[in-house]
Amino acid sequence: MMTMPKSKLTWLKKAGLSIVFAILPGLSAQADTAFQTLAYSNVFAFFISQTSAGVTEVPLFGRSYLYGTLTNTSGTSGGGIYRTTTDGSVVETIYDLKDTDGYLPAAGLLLAHDNNLYGATVYGPRVGGNTQAGSGTLFRIAPDGSGYTTLHKFDDTIVLIDAQTGVPVNVNLDGALPSQALVDGNDGFLYGVAARGGINGTGTIFRIQLDGNNFQVLHSFAYVNPQTGLPANFSNDGATPAGALRYDSTTGFLYGVTSGGGAVGNGTIYRIQTDGSQFQTIFSFESLNGAISGNADTTNCHGAVPTGQPLIANEMLYGVTTQGGNDSSNCNGNSDGSLIGFGTVYAISLADIPTSGLMDYNKFLTVHDFLGSDGQQPVGDLVLAADGVFVYGETATGTNTTTTPFSGFGTVFSIDTRDPAGNFNFAHGFNPAESTSPTGHFIQARDGYFYGTATGSGGCNGGAVFQLRSDGSAPQNGSVSCNTGIAPDNSSSGGYGGGSMSWIFICLIAGLGCA
Repeated sequence: MMTMPKSKLTWLKKAGLSIVFAILPGLSAQADTAFQTLAYSNVFAFFISQTSAGVTEVPLFGRSYLYGTLTNTSGTSGGGIYRTTTDGSVVETIYDLKDTDGYLPAAGLLLAHDNNLYGATVYGPRVGGNTQAGSGTLFRIAPDGSGYTTLHKFDDTIVLIDAQTGVPVNVNLDGALPSQALVDGNDGFLYGVAARGGINGTGTIFRIQLDGNNFQVLHSFAYVNPQTGLPANFSNDGATPAGALRYDSTTGFLYGVTSGGGAVGNGTIYRIQTDGSQFQTIFSFESLNGAISGNADTTNCHGAVPTGQPLIANEMLYGVTTQGGNDSSNCNGNSDGSLIGFGTVYAISLADIPTSGLMDYNKFLTVHDFLGSDGQQPVGDLVLAADGVFVYGETATGTNTTTTPFSGFGTVFSIDTRDPAGNFNFAHGFNPAESTSPTGHFIQARDGYFYGTATGSGGCNGGAVFQLRSDGSAPQNGSVSCNTGIAPDNSSSGGYGGGSMSWIFICLIAGLGCA
């Protein structure tokens, strides 16, 4: 097999490091320890697992509200949209999606420059009792819950049978199953991805004006052999976009990742101009070592199956892979003490991306290999802290102990961008007394604290909206009772639970109480 070059951060000894310091003048010693240990607080807890895509901050009436989507659905509801104050003292369900609106708003919400919220539903509008009917929708809603508008309904897919394999492929013109957040280009357009559909059935990149006009497909991902997972034309084009787009206003490029396709089916990093031109696969993730040696080795040099929205910080593009890694110290196809790759954090210098084709593997930087004891399977989006120094992310599982197997409940980690490989920090480990299984989407709000969502535990066994803080202040704790439900404010459908007579049961940890 081909020996991969060593990719640890030797670039720090070169001019790139001086550029990082030049961008961050005057940093005090306090930045070296800022946000290094994060304490958990509940904002409120769900009675049934409802949320999947983090929260969005909206300043209203002199305070901050956190908006999110409810994805638990019933025979009469396609999910909903809620908001809460950062202390949990006010919680409201502001809209209950109807059959005609769409179903399963798993993408989360975007606050665009017109001060409206935008999102997507994975399915819908619903037809009859089929909860997975339709290819999805794009919608707009005002922060007060008024003016819900469907901006675009994705075309229904048709089934084509692959002539060589006999495997059915669902195709259409504009994409299907949009499950990632939209991005505001500040040019009158919103940009997004659809995980499936398109002319090849492997997803699309699209844009749409804020008023719902001028929907355009910017790119349809390559046709992939259903049996091998590889592009039929042997291109490096990816398949199945697996994270929201990241817009670089300086260059006009949108960056994203796919979980499939590429040279060996383990995903890609790509970019494209906002007008749909200059689509380029930047990096194609290589095979796992076991796929070559024929054993159970799931390690490799750079990681595999990327996910989440890439992050641009200090002229670098950061991201995560859910698999692979643990061989990046030598990239020789041999695992370093483990046959398991728990995922990676990677970084690419924007200056090292060629104008066309793949970038040099020597310049792809494996920032961190997860070991299980420090987290495993990083998920979702990375966040740059307000200090401009630390990058934060989450893992779906893993723990900060040496116990094996590593069956923890998820972690938060940080990377110091001034020395990424030398300054990985375990910031928080989730546990059942708090909430578990973080969704990988969280933010730093105007108050300096981090906010996110989890799908397990949380005091009411349905997950929670949580807060993470490092200033040593007392956590937001309170009695937990799970007997009170919050009904949809503008719906007579009967709520969100398991059937038409159910409510959304949201247990409040602070403020309103749950008596």
